[in-house]
Amino acid sequence: MPVRPSAFSLNTIVIGVRHANAAIDVREQLAFSGPTLEQACQALTTYRGIEEAAILSTCNRTELYATVSDTALGIQSLKRFLKEYKQFDYDAHHGHGFLLLHEDAIIHLFRVASGIDSMILGEGQILSQIKDALHAAMAGGTAGEIIEKLFKTALTVGKAVRSETGIAHRDPNIPKAALAFIGQQYGQLNGMPTVAQPALVLGAGRIADIMLAELTTARASLGAKPAEITLINRTMDRLAPLAEQYGIQTAAWDQLPVLAACHPLILVATSAKHYLLKPEHFSQHQGQHDTLIMDISVPRNVDPAIGQHPHVKVYNTDDLQGYGSLSEANRLRLTHEANQVIEREYKAFHQWRVGRPAIPVISQLRARIEDARRTEVADFVSYCPETKKSCGVIDAMSRSLVNKLLHDPTIQLRSTPQLDEIYKQAEMLSTMFNIPAPPAACSTTVPAGSIRNTGNTPYPDHETDAAPSGSPSSDAADMVSVNPRP
Repeated sequence: MPVRPSAFSLNTIVIGVRHANAAIDVREQLAFSGPTLEQACQALTTYRGIEEAAILSTCNRTELYATVSDTALGIQSLKRFLKEYKQFDYDAHHGHGFLLLHEDAIIHLFRVASGIDSMILGEGQILSQIKDALHAAMAGGTAGEIIEKLFKTALTVGKAVRSETGIAHRDPNIPKAALAFIGQQYGQLNGMPTVAQPALVLGAGRIADIMLAELTTARASLGAKPAEITLINRTMDRLAPLAEQYGIQTAAWDQLPVLAACHPLILVATSAKHYLLKPEHFSQHQGQHDTLIMDISVPRNVDPAIGQHPHVKVYNTDDLQGYGSLSEANRLRLTHEANQVIEREYKAFHQWRVGRPAIPVISQLRARIEDARRTEVADFVSYCPETKKSCGVIDAMSRSLVNKLLHDPTIQLRSTPQLDEIYKQAEMLSTMFNIPAPPAACSTTVPAGSIRNTGNTPYPDHETDAAPSGSPSSDAADMVSVNPRP
């Protein structure tokens, strides 16, 4: 039976697509719904070289995180998984995907958690989505020590950024940006404020709930009644609680064709994998009013062909770039503040990561010396019976002496910044004290030609100006980091 690599001998890779590089038609091809994440993670870890895995899938991104003992093999397996599981040829989609290795992969997840890589700066839904990704990986048994620690640290980073900076003071989110888009692009529709129009909302999940909260608040400021909002969903169990909470109406799913044709404002936020609104739903639309549809679902739930109707406009998440965001100066300031938190937390994670090989050696060294201490104290007491009354004092003194002698070597070994140096020091201690050596470090070598460079950078230039040291540079020609990192 092959020996499974130890947790601290693994490297981290992330591969995927994100809103800044891939349009919605690409992102929806790779989208995973919540119930499928666990199974997908399990499938991913059956590929050669993939030891741990987690998948983060939102309306703005799908990202596969994996720990591997051989970087080149791990990259090949991740690409193969995308091709076989999602029929997505990563190398053929030039410029749409991104691939980050080691330190860059870790920093990327921290940026995602902080909200500075979001379409809407600082949006908070990403934290619950990262938590969902971790829960799915843990439920599927694919989150080992590294992935679990990485994602939990990312959640810590996200919370720290929001509590220590002003990035979340506006409570930004996608539904709010969608309503901002509607208000700015269509302040008036059919002779009255657009958000005050009778509205049909499709969906009853987490995002639909946020949409209802934002919509009812916006309508209240205009004096519009919540009773003119109709909520519809394929399953009925969530409708009643939301209707009671927001004071809105509900309707059965089979009423969708009639409701779609008569509502001037339609907001769609479901987890369906296919089109729910199709051109035939508007075949009876005679132009008695204009209709605006905003679909924030990924995959899209509204057939874009509906937009060919002369009185119907269809929009999706790709149209929200720049809405609900700040001025460039404020964006740069908040991004810089967030990056300072990210750098601090990354250093702590990095120290935990590189210090892992030392832990077994330190534990065994302490155990070896503790055995010797106990033996010597017992022998001393047996040879000098008159010392039995002072046995407790002698025992405490010997423990204190051992702890003081081992303190500096322990701190030095754990705080050494370079992984190779930690291995050297750990191996030296292993030899000197005749204890098992730490497992060998994994291969971070990426053979020439094993990665197809995409010619893109993962982050816009204005964000990387204040990026933490070690993060991907906007000046790099490739969006793939190939430097061996701990």
